[in-house]
Order: sequence, then structure tokens, then C-alpha cells
Amino acid sequence: MQAHVIHFNLRLIREYLGLSQEEFGTPLGLSRHIINKYEHHQSPPVPVFVALCQHYGVNMELVTTTDLAQVGIEKAFETTPVEREAWLTAKMDQFNSANSTTKQALYKTLLLDVWASRQQNTP
Repeated sequence: MQAHVIHFNLRLIREYLGLSQEEFGTPLGLSRHIINKYEHHQSPPVPVFVALCQHYGVNMELVTTTDLAQVGIEKAFETTPVEREAWLTAKMDQFNSANSTTKQALYKTLLLDVWASRQQNTP
């Protein structure tokens, strides 16, 4: 899927939640300017994208592969542990094949921290 789909879907999610760009980014320490860039022309780095999806409880696979305007924005909020694990595994495999051992370990640690944080906040 084209990068513009991610930009468009991030904006749809933010608008669906009724948040300004500033309100959307603040919980993760992201400025309005950064969110604006992610919504219009710059894809977020994978760790930031994962953190956004985890924080707002959206299906990462759908956000990256599907035009949510066509299937319904509500679909983005339908996630399962299996979907999250599969997405994380695919991203780890992609990262592992392209980077040094040290970067692999750092990235995995970051993803696990994000995942653990999300699990603690799930009722």
C-alpha cells in the first residue's frame, strides 16, 4: 500500500477521535507540527507508528494496508492479540534482515516496552 494511505488513515483516526493534531500527539510527546507532517507527507518512524497505534488501540495492519474511508473507520479499532503479534513479528523480521545486532536488540526492546505498556493499560 502507498505511504499516502498511512498519512490519510492517521488523519481519519485523529478526526474520528475528535482530537486536534496537538491533542493527538501530546500523549506521546509529539508536537502538532510532527503530526501534521505524518498526516500529509512524512511517514512516521516504525517505533512512533507502533506507539501511536498502541496508544489509540488501532489495528496496525489495517492502518498500513487499507483505505479506512472505504471500509469504515470503526474497523481500525478492531484488533486482536494475534493481529498485533503478527504485525510486530513481520516488522521485526524486516528490521532484522537490514540492520546490525545492536540495532536489532534496541528495536526489539522498544517494541516490547510499548507492548507491555499497552497491556498494562488494557482493562
